[in-house]
Amino acid sequence: AWRRFYNESRPHTALGDRTPREFASLAGVNPGQ
Repeated sequence: AWRRFYNESRPHTALGDRTPREFASLAGVNPGQ
């Protein structure tokens, strides 16, 4: 459960305080594919 939170919901300072999902979306990457 913590991995999902860490990878999908938790903002990361290294990504400009974005979640990894938001960062991937902005980069044009679809992490689910």
